[in-house]
Amino acid sequence: MRMGIRGKLVATLIITGVIPLLIAISITYFVGISQRREVIGESFQQLSEKARDNIVLTLVANIRAIRDLSVLPLTVDFLSSASESSKSLSQEKLMQQARDLDGQWPELDEEDQPLKEILEN
Repeated sequence: MRMGIRGKLVATLIITGVIPLLIAISITYFVGISQRREVIGESFQQLSEKARDNIVLTLVANIRAIRDLSVLPLTVDFLSSASESSKSLSQEKLMQQARDLDGQWPELDEEDQPLKEILEN
């Protein structure tokens, strides 16, 4: 089957139009994907930097609060007396008391004796 000049011209125009179109679509697709990944990556990086800054600020505030509490005379006296009373107990006994308190902790309310002692100090 022979094609006439008109058929050859139409086929040539379609081929010369379709190939650049497919190339342009492919380039646009891959550039769009890479730009989207880049934007999402930058967004996650900004979020992580903001979270990091919040954590740093919280830690600095907590360290300052602990430092302020550590110089108060009542805190020093309380910690010294607690240290003296714990020296008389063996390491095993102290660990057992800590495990017992840790096990009771979720069920304790403000009126229970172990928690009341801690809160009133």
